[in-house]
Amino acid sequence: MAADGFHIESRAEVLWQCMGQSKRPLGLLLGAGCPASIQVDGSNGDARPLIPTIDGLTTLISESIDSSKLRDQFRGLVAQLTEDQLGPPNLEAMLSRLRTLATVAGTHEIRGLTVSAIDALEAAITDAIVEAVSVDLPSGPTPYDDVAVWIRGASRSYPVSVFTTNYDLLLETALERRDAPFFDGFVGSREPFIDVAAIEQDSLPDRWARVWKLHGSSNWSLLPSGKVIRTAAKDRAGRRLIHPSQPPDALPHHAGQAQAVPQGASCHLGDDWLLLR
Repeated sequence: MAADGFHIESRAEVLWQCMGQSKRPLGLLLGAGCPASIQVDGSNGDARPLIPTIDGLTTLISESIDSSKLRDQFRGLVAQLTEDQLGPPNLEAMLSRLRTLATVAGTHEIRGLTVSAIDALEAAITDAIVEAVSVDLPSGPTPYDDVAVWIRGASRSYPVSVFTTNYDLLLETALERRDAPFFDGFVGSREPFIDVAAIEQDSLPDRWARVWKLHGSSNWSLLPSGKVIRTAAKDRAGRRLIHPSQPPDALPHHAGQAQAVPQGASCHLGDDWLLLR
């Protein structure tokens, strides 16, 4: 126990030293473990994660789709992925496979799936992901609140950048709750749109945090016109942009605008960066 305590204290000291270097660009990387670390009461009174990790989400969403009218097509998808990967697939593998099939199928059936079935499965999985991650941040103090408070009070030569592969809006909720200004690549009010020039030039105030959603977000939508917008959390306008493991430029139904956020975020990284995860 003493050794463990020493290592924790030592790592904490190194962490604070890194964060205290105010003249170096600082980035925070938030992954799936962040929302999963927040425990809430489940339906049976047992503690459960606010948002499950990828394995938990896969189980939850698979059970939902397996009981829908897409059951046979879904089982066929899982069977082919299990055979190819020598193991059960997760949601990321399912979406990547469906989008790969969509790019080569044309108007023909491929691997036992019709074009309409591919499209329906992709939409069903994406919608189920959005529903699963559309939860409210608990009102009490949370680790997200702690990060937001620190960002708001940080005095640094460069803006703090937060990179996340998560689709939820927990970070944005905490930043707004704690009055911490941030920029996520979108501008506007009624239907905020991606401002590529603002991302590339990065000339906004340093006290504004930068929030980069690397794999899309539950509130990004693709309109029929091809325009990518940010919507209200519960708004179902357009098609949700969730791309967990395959870049949007490989997807014909995803607007190229969506590439601007992860690409713009990566172009700011340099050798002098401190990236904490």
